[in-house]
Amino acid sequence: KVMLHRKVMLECPVSGTPSPNITWYKDEEVVVKPQLSEGGQVLHVMNALPRHAGNYSCVAENAAGTTRLFLPLSVIVPLQWSEWTEWTSCSKSCGGGKEVRERECGHNTITTSDFVELDSSECVGEKEQIRLCNVLPCQVHGGWGEWTNWTSCSESCGPGTRRRYRHCDSPVPAFGGDPCYGSDGQQEQCIIQPCPLQSQWSEWTSWSRCTTKCGMGTKFRARQCVRGDQLAKDCEGQKLEVTSCFSRMCPVDGKWSAWGPWSQCSSSCLRQRQRLCSKPLYGGKACIGDNIQIEKCYTADCQKSPVMNTAPKSASLRISGELNGE
Repeated sequence: KVMLHRKVMLECPVSGTPSPNITWYKDEEVVVKPQLSEGGQVLHVMNALPRHAGNYSCVAENAAGTTRLFLPLSVIVPLQWSEWTEWTSCSKSCGGGKEVRERECGHNTITTSDFVELDSSECVGEKEQIRLCNVLPCQVHGGWGEWTNWTSCSESCGPGTRRRYRHCDSPVPAFGGDPCYGSDGQQEQCIIQPCPLQSQWSEWTSWSRCTTKCGMGTKFRARQCVRGDQLAKDCEGQKLEVTSCFSRMCPVDGKWSAWGPWSQCSSSCLRQRQRLCSKPLYGGKACIGDNIQIEKCYTADCQKSPVMNTAPKSASLRISGELNGE
């Protein structure tokens, strides 16, 4: 055996008369350009490499015959650590992963054989290193748990409702994770049994027409007490509802005031009086009749006047247009 890069001599211990002719072989092949001494009996390997390892033999041949000796040569290759590889990517994006790097004892370019011995005694330490990475907790998105059982129906008879619930706890959202989406409760109709028929009011009818065409009046609406499709009498409350109503203001006709006093008798032996008509409102009618009356009057001067004999006893006058509301 020889250490890597060391010198070694292989000796073929044969002798004879005449001196034998020695030929060196390695793994059954003739050694090309060997470095020999001592008449070919010593083979020199000046710098032992893995390729020099193998099963050597020397063949000594003279007239007396041929002899062959086998001389195996093992090269001991001391191994050392390679450089560390790059750190691997983190095994997890959150929640604590690991990064790994490795090194090898020796080099993968060394060709091994039965005659190359690898010495790893100098590879002291660990082959693999691990370090933690991405240690922050992962987001935990919320998930709905199972639905609870339905609650009891809200009514002991007739239509009712019941509910059930669920919680966002499978898992509970954490570290900025999304909440649970959707409703945490459900409701549906339920009925345990039909209720016995009970008396109840029907819907109100529409309101009647107002009792008056103008001014204040009244209107009413009605309802019936029924049990199923039959009339009943035990409902609480009024079956008739009455309220006041108003459609429009009623027309107000114009009205005559009382006649005013007679005027003084004039030089033409006449006197007059007037009355006023109030203004009609909301489409009312105007006053009918005259608003001025004229009649004869008698004084000492009128007795002598020639007009007295021709003037009528009385007369009236109606002024066209609007006067005092007419």
